[in-house]
Amino acid sequence: MTDDMQAAFRDVAEIFQFEHWLRFYFSKDRGGKMAIEMPPEAAAQARQSHPQLAGLIDTLNNSEIDYESSVRRVGEYVHKSLDGPKYGQRVVPTILDSKDFKVDLHLFSLWVRGHEALLDEKILDFGEWASLFAAWKATDQVKRYAESLRRADKVEHEASGAVH
Repeated sequence: MTDDMQAAFRDVAEIFQFEHWLRFYFSKDRGGKMAIEMPPEAAAQARQSHPQLAGLIDTLNNSEIDYESSVRRVGEYVHKSLDGPKYGQRVVPTILDSKDFKVDLHLFSLWVRGHEALLDEKILDFGEWASLFAAWKATDQVKRYAESLRRADKVEHEASGAVH
């Protein structure tokens, strides 16, 4: 993978992971419908810590969400912010269609489910999530599992409609 592709991979993965972080900590029930409601101080802190993701906060905060709308909004945000403005026109779609990206999404979902109790103890900054995930992904056991997924014919990303 070229340096440009690796950078694009990291940027796209970061957006998907950040959206999951937003839903994990800031989803609220609004009379049977879920919405992301990030308190102003948390939004300000996230914008300061992760300015490259401020637009995603603006896109999702104070809006109702479900699985389909989250997928659509994140996809639109990825394309608007990366596909063309930052990378060549075909770079982002190539990343999204790659087996490596599907494996990474699967591993992230697995990590969140496996560490939900820890993540629920208190609101962790997104940077802490990213560091914890990177450390987990660097373990030999996870590396072997990821490699087995890459060798598989198909990677099933276990996305669900669940918000948290």
